[in-house]
Amino acid sequence: MKKYSEILIFIFSFIFLNLNINLVNSSIISDEGPNDITVYKAFGFILFGNEGFLNKDIENITSDGCIITFETKYPMYSHAFKRIYVKYDLNKAIWKSTVYKMNKSKKPTELHIYGIKGLKELKYSHNFKTKEELNIAASLLGLPVGQQKSIKINLPDYATKERYDRAYSDLIKECPGKNSKY
Repeated sequence: MKKYSEILIFIFSFIFLNLNINLVNSSIISDEGPNDITVYKAFGFILFGNEGFLNKDIENITSDGCIITFETKYPMYSHAFKRIYVKYDLNKAIWKSTVYKMNKSKKPTELHIYGIKGLKELKYSHNFKTKEELNIAASLLGLPVGQQKSIKINLPDYATKERYDRAYSDLIKECPGKNSKY
């Protein structure tokens, strides 16, 4: 038994010393910058409601500070569009220009976030031969192409404005965006 424990100690020592694997000391983890988990949860809720980024149609999600990227095949508008690549750079948001669109009973139905170009970027995997064909097809379907300076979010019926306000508050604490005097 002693021989096996010596062998195991040797193997673990070899792995840690020769492969330069370092154990992380939790006291040196930095808490500077945006909390990726808070941004991921808050913005996921704002975009997709209760499911957040666990939405089955969302794949390959990355949250790096205030930049969130993902891919989707949904909604597929045409056989010519294969995948949609979405990037949100919340550093480019001007949070003071965020607007709720309300229905007649004062329930929010849409959330509009405005900022500078690059706030939202959409790219497509497609079967078109030219960029011009892509732009024409996308515009016919009401799909933007490239960098945008606004985000329009259709809000689900079940979520209240108070829940969105909480997520929004968490989000702007982590990602202050662009300053605006007005």
